Amino acid sequence: MSLISALFFCSLTFADSVVDVAGSAYVLTLTKSGTLYGWGNGPGGQIGKNGLEVRRPRPLDLGGRVVGVAANANSSFFVMEDGTVKVLGSGYAGAFASGDEARYTRFDSHGYGTEVPITIPKLANVVQVASTQNTMAAVRRDGSVAVWGTNESGLLGFKDSRGASFVTPEIMEMKGLPKIKAICAAVTAFCALDTEGRVWSWGDNQKGQLGTGAGADSFPEPRRLNIPGQVRSIGMTPSAGFAVTTEGLVWRWGSNAWGMVAAGNDEELVLRTPTKLAAVT
Repeated sequence: MSLISALFFCSLTFADSVVDVAGSAYVLTLTKSGTLYGWGNGPGGQIGKNGLEVRRPRPLDLGGRVVGVAANANSSFFVMEDGTVKVLGSGYAGAFASGDEARYTRFDSHGYGTEVPITIPKLANVVQVASTQNTMAAVRRDGSVAVWGTNESGLLGFKDSRGASFVTPEIMEMKGLPKIKAICAAVTAFCALDTEGRVWSWGDNQKGQLGTGAGADSFPEPRRLNIPGQVRSIGMTPSAGFAVTTEGLVWRWGSNAWGMVAAGNDEELVLRTPTKLAAVT
């Protein structure tokens, strides 16, 4: 889930420049040197031991160099320098991709989880991880994408009447995508950037967060967005998406709730396709 959905920002000073950040009710911050900090409320082990209402950033030791972070409300994910992925927190919704979550610590009202980082099995050569509220995706060095968790809104890439009740205990391959170099997530949608600068999305489309136009409430098959030029970076809030092109133009789509797509005061407005943000150049 996007950190934008959960935080009000203030100035924090770290000994090194920050290269990645993620969070929910807690925050993970990764610096250029590989130092990882966590703070906030992680009662299920999301920021390690004794993670209830941590008021100041504290270092986290994952037993190796961390190169990327991702998070949802229940679990936190860490891309390691060797290409493996470690996880802290709850095993809810198949976050551990192991099928044996019950062997971990029981946290009152937070399900089974771990305060000690564990490595997700059968997942290697990863360069980035993203997470919706209950589904995870990992980009590998070869541009392929692995997914695990629930199939809510078709996030695992196929239609299934069980929806969110279907949880895979293992890593699955995401079909229908070219080589991907970056990925991001909304609450129930994924957006991916391929090596040619094109943008793809799949999952929940009720608020236009896929940017693929009108149609079904969800799309399990990745669809390409119509954005002129080459895109260099992408991002998502809970129900909106954004892309920055190599020319420095910003495109946005999705719900204008809280003015998220900068489309005036109409919070009911939904941009179903990418629209250029004229105020930013």
